[in-house]
Amino acid sequence: MVRALHGRQAGRPGLTGTGTGTGTGTGRLGYRPAMFVDALVNLYTADIEAGLHFYGDLLGFAETFRTPAEGVPEHVELRVAGFTLGLGTVEAARRVHGVDPSPGSPAMVLVVWAEDVDGAFADLVAAGVPVVQPPHDAGNGNRSALLADPDGNLVEIVAKARPPAPDQAAPDPEAGADEGSGPDSTAVRVALWRARHLEVDGQPAVLEDRIGVALAAPDDGWRDRGDMHPVGTRGFRAAIVARARFVEDLVTEQVGLGVDQYVILGAGLDTFVQRRPEMASALAVFEVDQPGPQRWKRQRLVELGYGVPDWLALVPVDFEAGESWLAALAEAGFDRTRPAVVVSTGVSMYLTEEANVATLRQIAGLAPGSTLAMTFLLPAELLGEADRAGLAMAERGARASGTPFVSFYSPDRMLAVAREAGFADVRHVSGTALGDRYFTGRSDGLWPSTGEDLLVATT
Repeated sequence: MVRALHGRQAGRPGLTGTGTGTGTGTGRLGYRPAMFVDALVNLYTADIEAGLHFYGDLLGFAETFRTPAEGVPEHVELRVAGFTLGLGTVEAARRVHGVDPSPGSPAMVLVVWAEDVDGAFADLVAAGVPVVQPPHDAGNGNRSALLADPDGNLVEIVAKARPPAPDQAAPDPEAGADEGSGPDSTAVRVALWRARHLEVDGQPAVLEDRIGVALAAPDDGWRDRGDMHPVGTRGFRAAIVARARFVEDLVTEQVGLGVDQYVILGAGLDTFVQRRPEMASALAVFEVDQPGPQRWKRQRLVELGYGVPDWLALVPVDFEAGESWLAALAEAGFDRTRPAVVVSTGVSMYLTEEANVATLRQIAGLAPGSTLAMTFLLPAELLGEADRAGLAMAERGARASGTPFVSFYSPDRMLAVAREAGFADVRHVSGTALGDRYFTGRSDGLWPSTGEDLLVATT
């Protein structure tokens, strides 16, 4: 790990802070000091001008050398507080050294110390720097944030964590997620992002949902969680409210066509029934989820005074035990002879290809005129540079939670799978299309991150 030193950090014993190699001690293996006279870390970059903008203009490193001196350089050296960083072009590495570096596959992190991690993070994100991990307490007395440079190399901003007030409890990253009974952490995060949208984003709201956070009942410090940072996670937050708004617009459209059954697979903390009772009461709504989270949700609905109306069926299905969600729906009153809207958001990436295909075939077998809306993750190579780091962060989080992403689809592949499953009509709705539809012309510049698209398929 490379450490760029700021202020008092540069004066630590054993580091001259000058880069001249004039120290008098021997190295760890007893080498004579004269063997090496200077050192730097060189990063290979696919776009050296973008690298110079990032490290020079945004991080404040001072350029000390470049070659050639005129035109686009092949090698540049920059310096901050005694540390030298080199940037070299991939083309020069291939021509001069015969090596083929691969920017975007980081095996190191450049660490820069700051006085205020959150402030520096906010400034860099506002300048368009991709977020890998929002500010968080690292558990070692430091507060850190991770971003990506233009080539995908990791850059960590670090400061000593400010101690919390004596009466301030640390936020629970799994708030509301009692093992085996409550909602999982992903469902809670979605509910909190929907609430955060109303608190920190401008008007008009894309989706108004204050009930999800009431159901989740997080600790008082939930807004201080790293994944709730108002700037660092705004793209994710926008994507979540955009997909929810699209689904509800689709349901509204289908109700106008006479459809009167609505199935939500993996319902989590969905609050359509509570927020839109005038429409929901004209439907038979079926929320399908694991038994534990569903018992917990039923109890919370009763505690908050919403109850479970006759036209809402909470359908518990133990997927891990191989239970059939279609059979459970039928037992709950679902009529397979009438068309329905079926929605599955944030689920397909956790399922194998075989499981996704089986689910699509089952839905394609519903009554003619039924419609499916299902989200799917794009492979990293189809994402813009700014969103690849976000996908990588989400993948790491999912893996750490024991629920790794296992399925990714290109739009063409997703459409082909849906056709093969038996759907009569299929279409792709991109994250960019959702941005155009719901965020164009906003004064706050809010725009959804890309990476999760929608399949809309009709029987």
